[in-house]
Amino acid sequence: MSNKDTKQTLIPRDDNEQWEKVLHGEIPMDPDNKTHREAREIKEYLLSREIEAVERSTPPMRALNTISPEEARVEYRRASAEIHRRANTGWTRWLRVGLVGLFGLMTGLFAFFASHFFLSQQQQSERIALSPTGTRIDLSQFGKQYQIISGDQGPGDYPNMLPIPGGQFMMGCSDGWDNAAGGCRDNEYPAHPVTVKPFELAQHEVTVGQFLRFVDATGYQTKAESHGCVIQDPESPSPRWIMDKSANWRSPGFEQDENHPVVCLNRPDALAYIKWLNQTKDSNYRLPTEAEWEYAARGGSATAYSWGSQADHNRANFKGQGGLDTFEHTAAVGQFPANDFNLQDMSGNAWEWVADCWHNNYISAPDESSEWREGCASNGLITRRGGAWDGSGLNIRPSYRSSAGLTDRSQSYGFRVARDMPADD
Repeated sequence: MSNKDTKQTLIPRDDNEQWEKVLHGEIPMDPDNKTHREAREIKEYLLSREIEAVERSTPPMRALNTISPEEARVEYRRASAEIHRRANTGWTRWLRVGLVGLFGLMTGLFAFFASHFFLSQQQQSERIALSPTGTRIDLSQFGKQYQIISGDQGPGDYPNMLPIPGGQFMMGCSDGWDNAAGGCRDNEYPAHPVTVKPFELAQHEVTVGQFLRFVDATGYQTKAESHGCVIQDPESPSPRWIMDKSANWRSPGFEQDENHPVVCLNRPDALAYIKWLNQTKDSNYRLPTEAEWEYAARGGSATAYSWGSQADHNRANFKGQGGLDTFEHTAAVGQFPANDFNLQDMSGNAWEWVADCWHNNYISAPDESSEWREGCASNGLITRRGGAWDGSGLNIRPSYRSSAGLTDRSQSYGFRVARDMPADD
């Protein structure tokens, strides 16, 4: 027995903490350990088998490093059930797919679960970040100088753009994953694979100070400044929305400073800011597409939230308070941990306008990340994403989507800017 083998320790089946660390990828796979290699092989098997129903509902392999034990069991049960179902479609398919698949599944699952009982103490002390590559995105790989703004720096005069690597993900609600937090809405289905080109997205939502810079330079007046903004009725004992003629981005019904996300904006207001920003910076800023937004919000994860399966007030600003979330309304941008694409407040704080018109579901949705312009709902609605300070934990999931009219504005509506990835110098 090697020295490495003598260092292995038995992890009890009921040791939930150790079990979860393994499933979350906090203890890396040892390439010299046969059971570890077999565990990785079964993961690859489940994700690469050409069984359409399994493949289309299974997140990328990297996402298996971010799942909970309950989600892992759901995934394996679904794969096994699909193989059994296909076994009943004819003896030839059973021989070609079912028998081989079931044998591989059974063998691999045994190896997968066995691997969780033999892990070195040295490995248990190591942790890896969660992302498409197993670590937080390294900005230096993009051939351009990018900077992550820390919480004590302030968001700056203009949006801080960060690189988002291209890739493929499952957009929408994947059963057993996105609905683990309590369910999905009909408009989040069907989940479908989307290929995303590299692009840039702002680290933060556009702030009051950044929008003020635009207004001071142009004299622009928002719709809310002339017609009011929708706010929660402060005199109602239960949540009730009213149009307040005096509310606007300067005074949305609660106190803000220049570092808070600007709200009470409709989509034309956001586009007006972007037009000025392009003229000022000689660039190609735009709203993100809906697919780009969800891909970026997930940050390489396939779980209900970029950080796991449950809403967490230590991760986002949404209805209620607790942990880091001490805010009754909006919080200054950047108060909560970033996802693995280095983006902050993608969940909660303020709703964010995206480029796409509204579709009632993903039937006939494109398989790439450009703006979806065909088959728009006849009511002229626009898509918004991310949830806000006044929404429930379910509303801040990356797959959650909602709509509003073109000129609708609310004390919870803001936006974030995107930009095409510049060519290498």
